Amino acid sequence: MKQEPAKINTAIELDNKSAPEWIKVLPNEQFIKAVDGREFILNDSEQVVNNSKRELVEMHVNFDHSFENALSQSKKAAGWVKALEVREEGIFAHVEWTDEAKKLIEEKKYRYISPSLKIEKTDKKQKTILGINNIALTNQPALEMAALLSSGQSIHENEQLSALSQIGQLLNLNGTNPVEILAELRQQQENRETELCNLDVETAVREFGFPKASEDELLTVRQTLGRDSFKELTEKLSVAGFGIPYLGKITQTEALSAQGIKLGGNQNKHNLTPEELEVCRKTGVSPEEFAKSKQDKE
Repeated sequence: MKQEPAKINTAIELDNKSAPEWIKVLPNEQFIKAVDGREFILNDSEQVVNNSKRELVEMHVNFDHSFENALSQSKKAAGWVKALEVREEGIFAHVEWTDEAKKLIEEKKYRYISPSLKIEKTDKKQKTILGINNIALTNQPALEMAALLSSGQSIHENEQLSALSQIGQLLNLNGTNPVEILAELRQQQENRETELCNLDVETAVREFGFPKASEDELLTVRQTLGRDSFKELTEKLSVAGFGIPYLGKITQTEALSAQGIKLGGNQNKHNLTPEELEVCRKTGVSPEEFAKSKQDKE
C-alpha cells in the first residue's frame, strides 16, 4: 500500500502566551508534501541535522524569506538558531528570538514557520532533503517557497538559471530573480512607449503647427489613441483650422476648400485673403461685414 505524504503546516504554538523557545521545523516523516503540491523525501533526520550545523556562523530565522528574495530591502534577523534536535515528532530548532520577532509572534502577526531547504532532485516530482539553510517567519504555510537547490540540481535547471543570469546582465541586473527581471523589462517597455509618444507629439507640433502649449493635451491623446489614430486625427485637426496647415504638402486653397471656404466664388467677392476668410469663419462675422470694417479703417 502506497504511503501518503505527510502535509506540512507548521503553525507556531505559543508557550503560555509567549514565543516558544523550541519550534518544529520539519515533521519526522519520510514523505513530505508542501501546500503547493511539491513532494520531498526525508530519509535521515539525523543526517539532515548534521548537514545543517555550522561552526562559525549561526543559522538565522528571518522574516518572509527576505534573504532569498532579491527584491527585499530588509535582511534583518528575527532570531538565531542555537540548536537543532531530532525528536519523535520531527526536527526542532531552539531559537533565541529578537525582541521585535518575539512581540510579533505573541501578537499573532506571524503564525507559521517555513524552512529554506538544501535539496537534491530525485525525479521530476520528488526531491530529497539534504539539509536546512535557514528558517523564516511567514504567514504562508511552511515550505510554500522556492527551496534552495544543492549542487545536485539538474542540467535543465542549470541552463534555466544561466539563461536568467544572461538576461539579467543584459538588463544591468545582478542575479537571476525572474520577478526582478520581469519588472525591469516592463519598465523598459514603458519608457520606450513614452519616448515614442513624445516623439509623435513633437512631430505633430512641428509639421502641423499646433502650439507648444498644447503638448500635454496632445500627449494624452497619443497615449489613448495609439500611433496611427493619433497621426490621422492631428492631420484632420490641422486641415480643419486647429493648426497651421502643412503648406509644404497642400496649398492654402486646398486647406480652405477642405473647410468649405472657396476662393474666387461668392464668398470672396470682397477680395479677402484666405487668412481673412478664415477669421470670418471662426468668428462668425460675414465676409461683407469684415470687408466693410476693413474699408472703414482704411
